[in-house]
Amino acid sequence: MSRIVGRKLRETREAKNLTLEHVANKTHIRERYLEAIESGNFTALPSQLQVKGFLRTYAEFLGLNPDSLVKAIGLDPWKAKEILNEESMPEIGEPESALADSVSSFKKIGQSLKSQREVLE
Repeated sequence: MSRIVGRKLRETREAKNLTLEHVANKTHIRERYLEAIESGNFTALPSQLQVKGFLRTYAEFLGLNPDSLVKAIGLDPWKAKEILNEESMPEIGEPESALADSVSSFKKIGQSLKSQREVLE
């Protein structure tokens, strides 16, 4: 259930004393999309692909397991709570290594796309 997923993200962010503005600056996800994710309003995002991508990036930034959050989106509330409760809360602090991993992944994707584009030219 998307509201449960959003609540988990919001509670984790608040436990770390992070503002939406700070998270938006660090993750490069627009603040309005972060608000939509936290409220469970995934239809406010442009596509399902972006829902999953933003959710993964946000979860990694907070030190949460992105796979369990993505899996919990389509489940009934009881099952989603069960999955999310199995995940322990991360240590308080900003997980810069998770952000660095995300940036590194995006750079690799960009390089791959550039190589493919050059082959087609």
